[in-house]
Amino acid sequence: MDNQDFIIKNDILLLYLGAEQDVVVPDNVIKIDKNAFKQNKNIKSVRLPSKLKKIPPFFFKGFKALEEVFIPEGVIQIGSNAFCDCENL
Repeated sequence: MDNQDFIIKNDILLLYLGAEQDVVVPDNVIKIDKNAFKQNKNIKSVRLPSKLKKIPPFFFKGFKALEEVFIPEGVIQIGSNAFCDCENL
């Protein structure tokens, strides 16, 4: 995985363009747009950055391949239905 796979502006992950099934979000990211991963619903695992505080509602909704999410200790809010329809999680 290459940092070129991520569109990041002001430490906000706007979009992930990669095709990897195992994704590690760069640690400088402090916020992730709710649609950042919409182009790759084949993600099996994702490691969220340590500075992340919130996971948006419906964030991974319908990600049927998702099996594992590494949520950092600092997350204080997980939005409603963030993992809705994630059948393998």
